[in-house]
Amino acid sequence: GALAAGGSRRRLRQRQRGLGRARSGRGAGVRGVLSRCAAGEDAVLPEPPVSDPASKAVVWFRTGDLRVSDHPGLAHASKARDGVACCYTFELREVARLSSRRLAKLRAAVEALRLELESGWGAALHVAVAEDAAAEVHTFCQRFGASD
Repeated sequence: GALAAGGSRRRLRQRQRGLGRARSGRGAGVRGVLSRCAAGEDAVLPEPPVSDPASKAVVWFRTGDLRVSDHPGLAHASKARDGVACCYTFELREVARLSSRRLAKLRAAVEALRLELESGWGAALHVAVAEDAAAEVHTFCQRFGASD
């Protein structure tokens, strides 16, 4: 199969991820971007301009980014004239993969997020459990009447 034709398992995994020798060097991947940044080159593209929210806005917090203090989406959504709503969804397949210890840590982090949003921003955090987080957030946006 693929191992006989391509060599080691490591090289096969690298090819599957696009990390083979052809991409190594100064211009490729994260290392290339970091080296260009260190050299003072403009390696990071600017964010595209985004219009201010029309009326109501929703901020969807994801497991990997539960920060509030420098959250660009929250800062942008706070400009909505009719308010901002925040949501977090525990996705069932994600929860199923977690140990009880990690799930407890995640629940504590979401609770800390809820408290920080209430005290610092005056915003409530809608927390749900669903099969599909994106579908749940879409439904939440419709119920909230969010335009952005």
